[in-house]
This record gives sequence, C-alpha cells and structure tokens, in this order.
Amino acid sequence: MEIRPEVMERLLSADDERLWETVRRVAIMNNISLPATPPSAADMEKIRAGLKGGMFSYDEAMRILTSYKKGEKR
Repeated sequence: MEIRPEVMERLLSADDERLWETVRRVAIMNNISLPATPPSAADMEKIRAGLKGGMFSYDEAMRILTSYKKGEKR
C-alpha cells in the first residue's frame, strides 16, 4: 500500500487515538482484530517511527500488535 506523503504527514501528526483507529481499520481490512484502546504511548511512538521509515521491523510490529491483541499492558 502506498500512501501519499501529505496524507502520511497528517496521519503522523494526529493524536494517538486517531492514529490507532487508522491502524485498526487497516488491520480489519487484513482480517486482524485489534482492541479499540490504543497501546501505551511508548508503543505508539514505535508505530510512528516505523511509519516514518525509521528502524522498525515487521517482527517488532507484529510483536506489539500480538501482545496488545492478547490484552497485555505495557
């Protein structure tokens, strides 16, 4: 999926709740169900870093989402 830079910038500047809602919608389109409540602020920063193209591996993303889906709080 390719996202225009101006759309990505707007998304990354959104608050955690709005960003998380977008992540949830993309997950739902891929048959992944995630809780409505966003992860911790630290994990949201990791998600933002990954979306910005920083050092964020697929494994790390799946670890965060899987642990959060299981209800683990950090």
